[in-house]
Amino acid sequence: MKNIIVKLLFVLLILSGGLKTRAEIVLNLQNNKPAEIFNDFRNGVIHNNVSEFTKHFKGDVLIKLRNGVADYFSPNQAYFVLKDFFDSYEVVSFGYKNISAEGNFPSASGELTFKHNGMNGSALAFISLEKKNNEWVIVQITIN
Repeated sequence: MKNIIVKLLFVLLILSGGLKTRAEIVLNLQNNKPAEIFNDFRNGVIHNNVSEFTKHFKGDVLIKLRNGVADYFSPNQAYFVLKDFFDSYEVVSFGYKNISAEGNFPSASGELTFKHNGMNGSALAFISLEKKNNEWVIVQITIN
């Protein structure tokens, strides 16, 4: 009986999203600014709230998207480019597979699943940071 309860609790934990991927655990354990920015990006993408991570834009940002957009944008332009993209590509899930939150050029990447025009799809999402004027900022976002 105890074994059945333990298995049931484990299944409920998985279904509720209570288990984190290894990358998410590492991200949560690291107490540094790049990790915070990666969390903001993940949360903003999942909840279609680009302002959650565009606050980390402090200069031109290189944005490459699967809809053909590929250019450097000012923070204000980047906000609207990304807002339009995520309004069209409804994110179903996103989680990091690789995180490098240490060093001079932190980056993270993971798989993003979405719905677009009634079709399901997936893409690789990549974000990289750079320290400018003693502050970590987002310098590149790629979603292919």
